[in-house]
Amino acid sequence: EIHKVLLVGEPGTGKTTLSRKLAYSWSQGKWGEAFEAVYVLPVRELQQKRYDDNGLFRRETLATAIANHCFPPMEEDEEYKRLRRQISEELERPTTLLVLDGLDERYGASEKLIDQALRGRHKLLLLSRPYGIEREKKLLEVQDQELPFIEIEHMGLSDAQMEDYIRGDLSPDLGAELLAFIREYPAITNIAHVPVNLQILCFLWEDKGSGVRTETSNGSLSGLYRMLTEYTCNRYEERQRKVNSPLPYTKREELFDKLGHIALEGLKKGELLISQGLVDKVLGVDAKIKAMLKESGFLLLHSVGRQYQFPHLTFQEYFAGRLLARQLLSSEANVRKFFSE
Repeated sequence: EIHKVLLVGEPGTGKTTLSRKLAYSWSQGKWGEAFEAVYVLPVRELQQKRYDDNGLFRRETLATAIANHCFPPMEEDEEYKRLRRQISEELERPTTLLVLDGLDERYGASEKLIDQALRGRHKLLLLSRPYGIEREKKLLEVQDQELPFIEIEHMGLSDAQMEDYIRGDLSPDLGAELLAFIREYPAITNIAHVPVNLQILCFLWEDKGSGVRTETSNGSLSGLYRMLTEYTCNRYEERQRKVNSPLPYTKREELFDKLGHIALEGLKKGELLISQGLVDKVLGVDAKIKAMLKESGFLLLHSVGRQYQFPHLTFQEYFAGRLLARQLLSSEANVRKFFSE
């Protein structure tokens, strides 16, 4: 029997969606009859700083992490201890499935907790981008004889699934136009098989139709993200106009630059759950920028603690890349100016 599965896929192929679908199907009795317990644990929730002391709720064990993330807070110590004991016992059984989502997002995470997940007797589904996980793959390969493991690549949507999605999301005329656009450009064909990109394409095509072709330079991925961020900002500004509080264009550019600084600093610090302190440091004292950031939807306030995250890791990478590109262009312009003078 396979005990561990490593599922790798490029950004946006739907790995997290798959993990939630499996957990939901199990909870409805539609899948996974062999499992008596299923836990979905994002790796970004395993930040080392949460376990730096040895209090009851902060012990560096996998059972503690599951109890803290998958269950509501408990006021009674004895109740919490019973829960943690039960989880510890379940993790010793192959009838328990642990889904560890985002192994490549382990910056700042507790290596001890990840090792406990990799070495446990429970069944394990690991979800990750295909890079930066060489250590974990070697460990799984060493364990393979005792706890067999396989690696699977998550490819995204097939041609038929892509077409079905478009037909279900757009009117027949718009759907036919978008399919023709996708088939016309090989680069677009490739990115359209990634669910998150196809969602963006459908969303923008419904709003702008064939204008997507020209506004994205015939469909560059960065162009799609630029269009989506501009659309989101336009929608926010339209709401502001309705309450007689329009925003100058310069504020939009400033907001995007601030988001770039937050994204880049977060990646440098390994913060995929971005601290309130980093956000406040980048935003400064500008009340309008702070309001835009909180109300526009580019940063989502996390449900636990004062932490933020981008709607998808690809958005964090886009804003960081946008800022780096602007900095490089500015540096190039300064160099040209220096030599011309």
